[in-house]
Amino acid sequence: RSFWFTRLHQPFARTPRSSGTSSSSNGATDCVAAMMQGTWYTPIPVEFEGDEGSVQGGEFQLARDNFNVTLTLGEATVQGKLNADCTQIQFNNGAKWKKKIMGRGLDPGEEPPTKPQSDLLSDPALDNIIDRLNAKINVWLLNEDQERVMIEAAVKMVNTKLKPALDEFGASWVPVVEALLDETKTGEQKCETVQQAIVDNFRDPLVAWLNGKIDLPMVGEDKEQKLLQHLVDWLVDIIVPLALDGLDRTGASVDPLGPKRHPEDDD
Repeated sequence: RSFWFTRLHQPFARTPRSSGTSSSSNGATDCVAAMMQGTWYTPIPVEFEGDEGSVQGGEFQLARDNFNVTLTLGEATVQGKLNADCTQIQFNNGAKWKKKIMGRGLDPGEEPPTKPQSDLLSDPALDNIIDRLNAKINVWLLNEDQERVMIEAAVKMVNTKLKPALDEFGASWVPVVEALLDETKTGEQKCETVQQAIVDNFRDPLVAWLNGKIDLPMVGEDKEQKLLQHLVDWLVDIIVPLALDGLDRTGASVDPLGPKRHPEDDD
């Protein structure tokens, strides 16, 4: 079961560093330090306060070690993992907490931004990526601000190429990805896009394939088609939640690359 929690949007904390100093761990520290504090749905809203290592909310204590977290309530503990932008915690027992991001149209009932989103990722999403890269990259003779200008230009250029790239190799799931990442769309619009994609690319093709392979005795073709449609509807209702639950319980929903991630340099 997914639980929602909320926070006030706040920038990443920045730690000044001198030229030549490796900052490969700062990105995780800055992210968690800024994001662990605030109001979380547990699912009841609870205000968490503390420092970058641990926050307290009511009887809950949430401690972090890089992107790994431990939630404690009395004598009970459960481990989990933060996703890359610190907006979700996937616990090892399958439960998930998510952040309700204010001001971006992602809160149920909140109006989406009116400015069109021409590229795949929104400006706030790009800012998150730029902050994380700026925390990790150290260019000799450049200060933080100069590095950020350089990184921002590169990230924005890549963002303009993402939709054409997905069109080249993404096939039928491209509209789903685009809809889910488009912060100018309402939740209802995103849901409609996802549901239609499941119908067009999974439900209907499966019905047609089964109808060509299965012959039910003493049942007319029309009746057989309707029976198969109902059967596949029920199958989809089970298969899709099971697949998503599998992503959560394996941790792949918040850590999609895992050990297959490209190794980071020390400098």
